[in-house]
Amino acid sequence: KAIDHAKEFRDLQKILAEVWQR
Repeated sequence: KAIDHAKEFRDLQKILAEVWQR
């Protein structure tokens, strides 16, 4: 499902953002 994929991408972006903020 595209929605599930979008949610996964959003979670991944959140993690990447946290890592980059360090």
